[in-house]
Amino acid sequence: SSSVEDARSMVDSGQGKAASLADVPEFNLLAGALSAEGVHSAFLSDQTPGPNSLKKDAPMVQGGLLHEDATPPKNLLRPYSAYAAGTGSTSDGTYLVLALAHDTPEAASANVALFKDNVAAAVATPVELAPYLVDKMDVRAEGRLLVAKVYAKGPMWLRWFYGPRPVLTHQ
Repeated sequence: SSSVEDARSMVDSGQGKAASLADVPEFNLLAGALSAEGVHSAFLSDQTPGPNSLKKDAPMVQGGLLHEDATPPKNLLRPYSAYAAGTGSTSDGTYLVLALAHDTPEAASANVALFKDNVAAAVATPVELAPYLVDKMDVRAEGRLLVAKVYAKGPMWLRWFYGPRPVLTHQ
């Protein structure tokens, strides 16, 4: 069965007999960024929300994962190839770390300002405001990565991906 094959693949990977996600350069880069930020849970994907992801007939809209009335941000992010999200906590509260992997350091740097603008626009939009409230945010480029550490009220990261004002849509 598929689950037995999956379990065998995981054991083989752990024993160095088969490739793992750590062998995928983008995922290795993303996991390193999340680890450096001290997250305790993580999500990694190479299925990035491009401009077609918000169309009414897109699989994520049809499947109920994206808000049916989602509108892209005014300034789309530059393309990125994979992303990761993870949560952690400190004495300052719970935080979200987002890491976006780009083809070049220049693209990562360009997305820093665009990301900040998109978050500011989402926070200023009265539609379902509560999930977007940000207490503090640090956004920076580290080589080919954009890394954002965000302290916020509520489960805002879900809304950033799937809500009516998604902030991570790219060109």
